[in-house]
Amino acid sequence: MKKLIFLYFFFSSFILSDRLSLECNSSKLDSIKIVNKEVIADGIKILPTFAPFLMTDSYSNVTTRDCKKSVCAEVYNRKWCKNPKDTFIVKSLNDENSVFILSNRCDGGFKKFSSPSYGKQEFPIKLLDDGFLFQVKNQIHAGTAIQRSPAIIIDEDEEGIFVTVKDFTDDDWDIEWTREDISLGYFTISEGDAFSFNSRCNIK
Repeated sequence: MKKLIFLYFFFSSFILSDRLSLECNSSKLDSIKIVNKEVIADGIKILPTFAPFLMTDSYSNVTTRDCKKSVCAEVYNRKWCKNPKDTFIVKSLNDENSVFILSNRCDGGFKKFSSPSYGKQEFPIKLLDDGFLFQVKNQIHAGTAIQRSPAIIIDEDEEGIFVTVKDFTDDDWDIEWTREDISLGYFTISEGDAFSFNSRCNIK
């Protein structure tokens, strides 16, 4: 048994020394963890930034209020996935495993994600969407629409490699600021409202 554990961590370390290339299973809607439970049915409350990783055929990109005779209700603008698949790709672009592209299992195409920290990355590897990361690092929030963007965390356990897709919270930022006037509050979701789900991956 000890020999098997040794071999597992030996080969895991070997794998991480190269560029990671993974194919991950999209998560089922009932696997979403959230402290303040919302009704999530048929993708009607799934945001477009989470649909690339969830097993859903639809998502909602706009929420409006429809009022009739002083009675108002939220209306979700439902969009359908153009080319839904059961898996998504996570592929490193450099030897440091600090820059990745992730495929969109809902609408196709790829998006670039990067680590907030510099240098070679070890498990767990934390990634943010490049555009969102630029906004956070440069504190671009005044007069700018900030899209709710997930943090991607690549990690391993005794069963293999898995990806956690979650809302960006204060705990996901490990970098010390060099300025005192910087805040994450404009970009983070409270722990009570944060989505989180895991996907198991195979090495490609």
